[in-house]
Amino acid sequence: MTRPGSASRIDAHGSSANSLAGLLDGASETAIVDDWSGARLAEHVEARGRRLFGTDGLGGAIVALPLANTLESLAALLVIGAAGGAALIVSPKAVEAERAACLARGKARLWLSPGEEGGVLRLDGAGLAEPGAVLLSTSGSTGEAKIVARSAESLIDEGERYRLLIGAGEGTRVALAAPVAHAYALGWFAGCLAARWTALPLDPSHLGAIARAVDEDAAWTVMTPAIARLVARRPSHGRGPSPAKGRVMVGAGPVTDDLLNAFAARFGIGLARNYGSTETGAVFSALGSPPPGRIGGPMPGVRHRIVDEAGGPVGDGKTGALEIDLGLGWHAMGDLVMADPAGEIRVLGRAGQAVRRGDTWIATGEVEALLSGFPGVRALRARKAGTRADGDDALALDLWPVDPAQFPVEAFRHHAATRLGAGNRPDRIELHLMLSRGDGGKIAAPRIWRPGPAAVLAEAARGYKRAELLFALHETDVLSRLTEGRSAEDLAEDIGCDAGTLEALLVLAEAHGLVKAGGPVQEEGQGQEPATGVEGLIAFEAAASRGLATREIIARLTARGFSGGETLTSASPHREVYLAAMNGPAAQLRAGFGLRALALSPGARMLEITAGPGLYGERLMARDGSAHAARIAVGPAGDGLGEPLAEGAFDAVVLANALRWPPVADRLCEIVAALGPGGRLLVDDLFFDGTQAGADFALDWLTHGGAAFFTEGELTEHLAGLGLATTGIAVAGIPGARLVLARQGRETGGPHD
Repeated sequence: MTRPGSASRIDAHGSSANSLAGLLDGASETAIVDDWSGARLAEHVEARGRRLFGTDGLGGAIVALPLANTLESLAALLVIGAAGGAALIVSPKAVEAERAACLARGKARLWLSPGEEGGVLRLDGAGLAEPGAVLLSTSGSTGEAKIVARSAESLIDEGERYRLLIGAGEGTRVALAAPVAHAYALGWFAGCLAARWTALPLDPSHLGAIARAVDEDAAWTVMTPAIARLVARRPSHGRGPSPAKGRVMVGAGPVTDDLLNAFAARFGIGLARNYGSTETGAVFSALGSPPPGRIGGPMPGVRHRIVDEAGGPVGDGKTGALEIDLGLGWHAMGDLVMADPAGEIRVLGRAGQAVRRGDTWIATGEVEALLSGFPGVRALRARKAGTRADGDDALALDLWPVDPAQFPVEAFRHHAATRLGAGNRPDRIELHLMLSRGDGGKIAAPRIWRPGPAAVLAEAARGYKRAELLFALHETDVLSRLTEGRSAEDLAEDIGCDAGTLEALLVLAEAHGLVKAGGPVQEEGQGQEPATGVEGLIAFEAAASRGLATREIIARLTARGFSGGETLTSASPHREVYLAAMNGPAAQLRAGFGLRALALSPGARMLEITAGPGLYGERLMARDGSAHAARIAVGPAGDGLGEPLAEGAFDAVVLANALRWPPVADRLCEIVAALGPGGRLLVDDLFFDGTQAGADFALDWLTHGGAAFFTEGELTEHLAGLGLATTGIAVAGIPGARLVLARQGRETGGPHD
């Protein structure tokens, strides 16, 4: 296979043409990435490579790179390969623990920060790989993370396949809206270099920019089904009925009928299809808009065959395993497929997870497509789940509802019975809470769990003693009497207890950091800072330890599922102590800050849905007498939100500690519809942030709160699907406390735009 760029222009680095940067050789002034010409990018790659790595090059050293959809990141990728290094791709969305695990698995020696100001950091790894290679993280279908190495030659060959498939001329504009940290978009970038197309990297969260690319800016826009679903929900802002000017190809995930219909309704076009793997890159494609489950035919230069369990060929209409040959021998793709007489391939599911009933195979992807669109379901996945009593494979359906505790499972079973034949219906339905996706948008494989370090387990086992000591000091009024400093003898006489025992307990409390010992006399101005704002929280946690978050309740929750918790209501005996804990000084502070963030005009109409006394409405009315503030109390504060909300009735809606209380989460669509043009939604709540403190609060939601939207990311993704752009605002104080401001009808300026 011939390729442009047969000789390297960076020979001083000891590299060869076998790097993506080699495709820039002889590049013209045509823009190759954004408004940078190929010649300018080649000069930048050579100059920055020399500046960072000298003339000796990297010799196959593995360099970690946070690869975002930006010109700077893509240029940094080319720099590493041109200098003879191998790039370990780190997702720009990775949290610290995920980033550390990726670096350890990849054995990275260096970390390169993109951009002119970015530098190189030396890491602990000593890994080497083929110069010019790109190392990608994937969990495949196992749940165990691994590193897949793609040689530069493999990526260049994939780029050549795209060049021949699309057949577009130099300078054709290609918008990369799928994350380039994923193999799918990375292959398209190689195609842009090979064909001298203009790559337009777009932030996958900037939905407005992606929609504009489809409508008018790009000949092709590359995205995942998850992104396509969000973009299809974007308002057209007056665009006429004529189809969009560009075409769209989706890969790295299944396409459903409801997605095809939504995309056609919004843009007037269908979705071209792409199929491949992290190991091989793209190998099949359909340039039309085939039905769900169809992947078209082989791309140029790809041989394929469908074989039975013995490795023999199978005929059209028969099920077999798909294998492809890219010139290096036959490679199993791991999918069961079926071909029609025209050569179109239909994917039935992963070979290890495909479901067999008698002599037929169930296409799990088609089951997913037929059951999608049920109200309140964010995502679903059909999979093999062992063997039934009759010897056939069992079919399980994993569901990620908006609120698992309130999800109508029986109504969904009826939905499945009306949409699927008797032989294709799931044997069991399993509800899940936190939805994890890979960079390409696919639902991540189930994670593999193991016990933590023995020292951590031992510390947790002893941890209850510290809390019980605090609760005892609180309930005996010792803690509240220590504000100005007291001796044990003085306290004992005051509350009527044994002074020696109290002194011993205070010494132990000091070791736990619960109290501080001072001198016998406090000088003026040297008194201990009062422990204000936590008294209510301590009282509530003391109550929860006895009746809301006990080991018995957690065990019962495990046995019964999400509906096994005991949601606090206005009739709960713990109502008053909960309201006192959650509506103290910290909540007052957030309400003031949140109103400033809303920036409401005089006379604004605001609806506050709250599990508290209505702090936002009180503050708004005190500030602006012409404003109108309505309040609906939910959860422990009241049983409101029974009546439908009027559409377009409010300039702002505030959810103050209300997001997870039934039925708020399931009615978010209705709540958003209550906003008038340009209206704003403010969510004031706690979110699980991966910390121990955040996990403590999240356990409360499972046992006696609501199970919806544990993470801020899940909420912002859901709001983006409702057409709102979001901004998260951290609030000092309680860990995980956030203000999420969502705006309606914006076109530029921020994430999820």
